[in-house]
Amino acid sequence: MMMGGPGSGGGPGVFVLNKNTKRDRGRKAQLTNIEAGKTVAGIIRTTLGPRAMLKMLLDPMGGIVMTNDGNAILREVDVVHPTAKSMIELCRAQDEEVGDGTTSVMVLCGEMMGVAEPLLKKSLHPTVIVGGYMEALQLVQGILDEIALDLYVLRLLAPLQTRASNLASKLPTYPEDIRLATELVDEWGRGFVAETDYRYEAANTEAFSAAMERRGLGAVTSPSVVRELSTSCVITTE
Repeated sequence: MMMGGPGSGGGPGVFVLNKNTKRDRGRKAQLTNIEAGKTVAGIIRTTLGPRAMLKMLLDPMGGIVMTNDGNAILREVDVVHPTAKSMIELCRAQDEEVGDGTTSVMVLCGEMMGVAEPLLKKSLHPTVIVGGYMEALQLVQGILDEIALDLYVLRLLAPLQTRASNLASKLPTYPEDIRLATELVDEWGRGFVAETDYRYEAANTEAFSAAMERRGLGAVTSPSVVRELSTSCVITTE
């Protein structure tokens, strides 16, 4: 609660806070916020993927609920930290707007905050980091649009290709054949995304720059790769 203010007597405002209230500023506050976000994401991380596990929840009435729905789990989590509350609100917004993907959004958000931590320690301003995320978003959207178009076309052609192949072999085409062909296209798309490893891209970038230097064409080069900030999913350049 705040009492007084600049307009009452000209003095500074007086804040009445709980004696257990803790206030952080600057870099410490940023790192604390990141840790809180990663902790919330870690709660439901194990509910995502082919080896996902159910969480057992005990409601106030003593009932037991088992679920792997991220939004349902976080609804039962009582948090105090502002960043953790914002993460849970993000999960609720995702559920209300889309109806799915709550766990994926939380895990992705936690990873993005984790990647930002070493950048903050290198004294990069948060607005610069956010600007990098926005550029990465535009790049990813372009790649996803290309993949989505390819998969869409292949999904349309899969039944026709299956019928033509069976006709050439003088075999009948069953609905099961069409379903299997479509599933193979979907599996190819998932495999393409899963096999994207930016460490190879980083190695190719460095090899290209070294080759240009050896030929005396140092002006023709690519951005320098920051190895300590690059992973299989992220490539960072100067």
